[in-house]
Amino acid sequence: MTIQLDYLPIIDAEIPVEKNFSFNNKTYAFTFRYNSENDFYTMEIRLESVVLYSTKLVYGSNLVHAEVENLDLDCFLYAFNVDDLTTDQEIDDQSVNSDNFGTRVLVYKIDDDSVIT
Repeated sequence: MTIQLDYLPIIDAEIPVEKNFSFNNKTYAFTFRYNSENDFYTMEIRLESVVLYSTKLVYGSNLVHAEVENLDLDCFLYAFNVDDLTTDQEIDDQSVNSDNFGTRVLVYKIDDDSVIT
């Protein structure tokens, strides 16, 4: 079985960065930032300059884990290493950090949440 995975094209070298992505005929501004003191990334989603959602990138978790008014994504967003889909290794100790974000760990658009869980 082949699974097509799309991801948000963000790489560590361009952060901080804001890029526009369209979901369900709405264009959202996504801002990615890096916290160098604690080695983690954050993602903010805005619609017409209104901040709708902000979160820390957590490995293997749905990044938008709440219902948010005016945020109508047609998929789930997960940060993970695609190679981990075919391994039996525990991912509990994985993190999204400067060693892996934008290279091995990407933010994937997942249509079916059961692929990850």
